[in-house]
Amino acid sequence: MKNINQFISRSARTAACGAAVVLALTLGGRAEAYLIADESFAYAPGTLAGDNGGTGWGSAWQVWFGSAAINNQQATISGNTWSYRPLAAPVTLSAGDQIWFSFTGKETSPVTSYAGLSAFSGWNERGFIGDTMWAPNTWGMQPSGLPNGSQLANSATPASGQTLLVERYAMSASGAGTMTLWVDPSSSSQLADSFAVATGTFTGPSMQFDTIRLGSGDGAMSFDDIRVGTSAADVYSSPSVAAVPEPSVGMLLGLGLVGIVVMRRYRARIAAAQV
Repeated sequence: MKNINQFISRSARTAACGAAVVLALTLGGRAEAYLIADESFAYAPGTLAGDNGGTGWGSAWQVWFGSAAINNQQATISGNTWSYRPLAAPVTLSAGDQIWFSFTGKETSPVTSYAGLSAFSGWNERGFIGDTMWAPNTWGMQPSGLPNGSQLANSATPASGQTLLVERYAMSASGAGTMTLWVDPSSSSQLADSFAVATGTFTGPSMQFDTIRLGSGDGAMSFDDIRVGTSAADVYSSPSVAAVPEPSVGMLLGLGLVGIVVMRRYRARIAAAQV
């Protein structure tokens, strides 16, 4: 009987350890996916100024001038408009680092100058994604405010349709920086350089930003689902992946806990039978 009790005790400890391992793997896996900030614009219709949802932000949206409004849980900037939101902490891109951006955008009224999303450090623009001034009505990007910042990279994709834009800032060990843009990737496997629609370069040794700006010179553009992260997985998920729950980590953890309960009850019955 002693051997049986020892076996049960070992089994209970094993089940508990298994549950702990599953939990550790779950938390560890999530820790690797570093989502810096996200904004879904799930606000009531009205001005964007003062809206304060999402995660990873230091304060609410501010509209410095112009018109920034919420319609159908999307932010729309119109005419000559600048709207800012600071991050909870500055982000620094150093040698070997990557920073990813994504958002859904659409030019809702023709833009002849510019309209898009920028990363700012204080009052210095560090990079721009959207409809650029030198290629109206198409999606593009510019490493503004950085060395080589006058360089533009544009795609041939019209900005008039609802579009998922994904951009990567990457800094090599030598300090060479690369901006890469993807337009409407259908899967995460398409976030490879061979599928990129535009590429630009800038020089290091580092790049920092602390604020996101939605800005336009004229026309109008809508924005939704802004994400900033350290990997493609942080900012992109295809509809087929998003519809499926996370792998059965919770189920495995539950089974581990059930195993502990079953073992304890079985041990109690054996102990009662010895009396």
